[in-house]
Amino acid sequence: MHDALPYQLLADAVLVLHFTVVAFVVGGLVVIIGGNLGGWRWVNALWFRIAHLCAIAIIVAEAALG
Repeated sequence: MHDALPYQLLADAVLVLHFTVVAFVVGGLVVIIGGNLGGWRWVNALWFRIAHLCAIAIIVAEAALG
């Protein structure tokens, strides 16, 4: 019974990671659009745009590679 605990924790960590990535990709788009409409300058920062684009590119590559 105690052997299953590390696998449960690992599964929970993977779930949290996937949720975080999805929230960043979807929420990032909403923040970029809303931020540009609201005049937030940080949404156009290069670091934020590159991080968002890299997250999208990783998801596209995973989907293309199966």
